[in-house]
Parts: sequence; structure tokens; C-alpha cells
Amino acid sequence: MSEPTRPHLTLDERDGVTVVTFNDPVIRDDQILTEIRAQLLELADGGPRKLVLSFGTVEDCATWLLGIMVELRKRIKVQGGRLKLCCLQPTTRESLHYCGLDKILEIHDTEQDAFDSF
Repeated sequence: MSEPTRPHLTLDERDGVTVVTFNDPVIRDDQILTEIRAQLLELADGGPRKLVLSFGTVEDCATWLLGIMVELRKRIKVQGGRLKLCCLQPTTRESLHYCGLDKILEIHDTEQDAFDSF
């Protein structure tokens, strides 16, 4: 069952897993990043979640978005949930690796791989 589209995110709930897809191909604007952060943290505060963030539509993003992923992971983990990322562009994956975040964040090649790993 799909939930309504939020300004910068689309949510799809399937079998207890929430798949979040970014609607913006370029995520660099501070206002957009602030809104995305608020929307994601609102999801995390809703209780234990199995959450997949699909970056398939994201061509370019600010490193601040990667920091938001770490913050989101911490919030979800405290509540007994899990966060997985998928469909990252090579440059985003390289940024995660360079910052050492690929050791903290669980990354999958495809949305189905991330979904199945729960």
C-alpha cells in the first residue's frame, strides 16, 4: 500500500518494510536538505522501523545528506529498527567509502536486495 507523496520523498510500505525514494535528482539546496531531514526523522520517531532508502533517482547530493543518513540510522537503531541504503550512484558510494560510512551504513546494490535482506 502506497502512502501519499511527500514533497521530497515517496513512501511505499510493503510487508512491514518502508521503502523511501527521493523525488529530487539533485539534493544540494540547504532548504531541501532540511526538509528531507525532518521528514526522515519523523519516520524514525514513529517506532521500530525497517527502512530502505532508495537513491535510484538521485544523481547528485550534498555530503550533508550522508550525515543525515548516519543520524537517521542512530535513531532507528535505538528503537530496534534497521536502515538500509540502495541504488547509490558511484560518486555517492565513493563518498560514503571515503568518509568510512560504508562501514556504518548497510548498502545494497538494488532495492530488492535491500528488501530481501530483512
